[in-house]
Amino acid sequence: MYGNVVKFSMMLAGNVWIYSTLHKFTTAPGLDTYCHPTLYWYAFWITTAGYILLGIVIVGGCIFMCCMLCCAARFAGSST
Repeated sequence: MYGNVVKFSMMLAGNVWIYSTLHKFTTAPGLDTYCHPTLYWYAFWITTAGYILLGIVIVGGCIFMCCMLCCAARFAGSST
């Protein structure tokens, strides 16, 4: 239970950290807003790709369930 709360909290904090600093960091070492660009863009795109894939899975699952319900209704109606 507590492990899931910690994971969710870290995910939320990571999302806020990544998306709130979009185009606000500098690539000049020594400044307070310094972030290595490769590291930042890797984290940004991995997180974004995860949300894109999650959206595709959800939409695909909804389409699949609708198809299954339509097929079940068609076969149930033809057997009587």
